[in-house]
Amino acid sequence: MQTTATLYKLHRYSGIVLGLFLVLHLANQLLLLQGPAVHLQVMDSLRLVYRWPPVEALLLACVLVQIVTGVMRLKRTRGAPNGLATPARIAGMYLLYFLVAHTAATLGGRGLYHLDTNLYFAAAGLHVWPFTLYFVPHYVLALTAIFVHLGSALAPRMGVRKLPARKIAAVVAGAAGALLGAVIVAAMAADNVQIPAQYLAVFYALLPAP
Repeated sequence: MQTTATLYKLHRYSGIVLGLFLVLHLANQLLLLQGPAVHLQVMDSLRLVYRWPPVEALLLACVLVQIVTGVMRLKRTRGAPNGLATPARIAGMYLLYFLVAHTAATLGGRGLYHLDTNLYFAAAGLHVWPFTLYFVPHYVLALTAIFVHLGSALAPRMGVRKLPARKIAAVVAGAAGALLGAVIVAAMAADNVQIPAQYLAVFYALLPAP
């Protein structure tokens, strides 16, 4: 019982830290609607905070805690009613994948390719066919899963305690996340986002020779 409580607290507190970062990150992404220059200018200012080594180390530690505790929680709830089929559990499984993939890609882009992992890094795959087919759902599903996860977690704290109502809350939250994801992806894929050649080269290198 004590282990379960500790696991829950670690997952919750690391999630709160990442949630604060996510609010800033999504607000910055929405500034793309004002144009890439505005987005990049604000990102440079925000990076003074989240790229500061102690803060970046904390964020990476929270990502690791989320992955480890997320896997452990999924294992513990595998035998629960409905197995792994509830919206929150499905969202949790996708978030585990996204956290691993997104963190590995970002660290790899910086460490292996020596790229600035900014807007152009995140958006490059949306501008090279057929990688678009992967990255559109990749980002939209990530926002959907995040909102489902948040909706499931916050519903009981807002007085929504019955399971059917909590599922509805999760689905409604997920729909809002999907809409937000679609808006952000459309802004990233827009023609006014001109991707520098060094970012596109990573994807072109993966295509078969003509």
